[in-house]
Amino acid sequence: MIVTMERQFKEIASLIGDPTRATIMWTLLDGKAFTATELAIAADTTPQNISMHLSKLMQAELLRVESQGRHRYYKFSRKEIAYAIEAMASLLPHPDAKKETKIEKSLIAFAEYIADNSDRKPGTTKQLKQTIRLLKEFSQSTNYNLHLDGIPR
Repeated sequence: MIVTMERQFKEIASLIGDPTRATIMWTLLDGKAFTATELAIAADTTPQNISMHLSKLMQAELLRVESQGRHRYYKFSRKEIAYAIEAMASLLPHPDAKKETKIEKSLIAFAEYIADNSDRKPGTTKQLKQTIRLLKEFSQSTNYNLHLDGIPR
């Protein structure tokens, strides 16, 4: 049973991982049902291509279709699918999160190297360690980016 679940998980992950199908799933998070034409426009693809992608999502029972007159509207087959897509979106990095740039990492590494290999007077190592701490704090700041010229931007 575990092998079957793993295989099914891989199949669903590969279905959702396709950029066009991911766009379809993201668009459907709106909670509305969409026509194939509307989804093709959202995914910036042709009607023929969207039809193939919708077919795959329907076969996997991720989507269902409802007919209203001559129109067919696609939506999630059950609410848990929307929850799963939302859960995946929660894995995205927070927009305010800042990663250290290569320059900032290099400065911190350089300061650490100097502190570890210092033959200077007593107190210099303490000052360098304080500089390392300040550099680390600075690099984690969301308000500044340290550039080669040292000017915060």
